[in-house]
Amino acid sequence: MEKTAIIEQRLNAALARWQLWPDHLGLQEAPAVISRLLADVPTQSNSSFLVSGGDDLWVARIQSATIAALALDPRVEWQAQQQAYHAGIAPEPLVLDLEHGLLVSRYMVTDAGDKADSVESVANLLHAVHALPGIEHALDSTDLATHYRSLTGNTFIAVIRELNGLQPMLASLRAEAAALCSTLKLCHNDLLSANRLPTRNGLLALDWEYAAMGDPAFDLAAICAGDELDTTARANLIDAYAPEDTNMTRRVSVNLILYRELELAWSMATENISHDSAVCALAALLDLMDDL
Repeated sequence: MEKTAIIEQRLNAALARWQLWPDHLGLQEAPAVISRLLADVPTQSNSSFLVSGGDDLWVARIQSATIAALALDPRVEWQAQQQAYHAGIAPEPLVLDLEHGLLVSRYMVTDAGDKADSVESVANLLHAVHALPGIEHALDSTDLATHYRSLTGNTFIAVIRELNGLQPMLASLRAEAAALCSTLKLCHNDLLSANRLPTRNGLLALDWEYAAMGDPAFDLAAICAGDELDTTARANLIDAYAPEDTNMTRRVSVNLILYRELELAWSMATENISHDSAVCALAALLDLMDDL
């Protein structure tokens, strides 16, 4: 993890370029930093700050050096979030500064009503995401998992060896997932609760950096894993999203394994997990494969 002083230095350097930002933002001076957001979340990969631009409030996110090493393309995120904003399901993206790894979006006020994040609301958000126009970038879980494993340090050698040994079985599951998915859709691929913002106009999807064309069932699997849904809650989500799709339960179950593999490889590559926790995550992945 980058030190706070370095992160703030990078942020200030990015904000100092405010005169290059779009004219419609109406800036007369550099945006002022109000506070850091989610600073107490230990697994927060990027750093987000609440900033003021005149009378407006924005979220300025600085991409961490660790995430930059994952070779994500911020232009893909920008395109996906732009489309989602126009569909009413994401905050408006305002500034993309590739040199400084800066993305500025409009700040949205949270309004957590009784049904703000209900299973029906989540299913509706998923439908809205999957109805967005397609983009050129597609999710290749094989290449992605291989890339993540290549970035993993020596601490996790034994876990990586085990993951490498599972690749023939995982390749078979990827082939099954591809065969069961008739149409690729634009997917968020990281729509866990931390990336869903309840507002008075409904749920919004945040942080589109993993957006790509893919299997909608992978989006459901990401929620099942990220929200730690039990069997009943998982069934309720699937029924709310695709009540007439008899293959969806199997599709989500297969994609849940593929998501867990990516999650583990990502966590090791970004050092967001301890060795002991990685061993436990590997055991849980093996249990999922045995239960399929």
